Amino acid sequence: MKPEDNKFHKGNGVDGKHYWLTPPKLMNILQLEFNFDFDPCPFPKPDNFDGLTCEWGKSNYVNPPFGSIIHNGKKKGATAWVRKAIFEAEKGKDVVLVYPIDKWILMLLEAGAEV
Repeated sequence: MKPEDNKFHKGNGVDGKHYWLTPPKLMNILQLEFNFDFDPCPFPKPDNFDGLTCEWGKSNYVNPPFGSIIHNGKKKGATAWVRKAIFEAEKGKDVVLVYPIDKWILMLLEAGAEV
């Protein structure tokens, strides 16, 4: 079945992937607060751009792919982006990382848990 023939494809790009872009209003608010100078996960991604191996900026907005990707011949997921974010933060850089929150985490937060 072609992606465009699948009812779950609505909102996907022509490449068959679904992109969860940050709403412009929210992005403007975050930009004012954090003054981002780099996006290691730009959309659309330029050819030959690799946010997992390049040097990040001083203030970074990271909205990574939530599914797995093939990177340098290996399967990489959200953990790879978290590791890279930690590595860059340890250099003194600011990193705002978008990360999916599952329903059970929300339930724990409602019950008083801290993240």
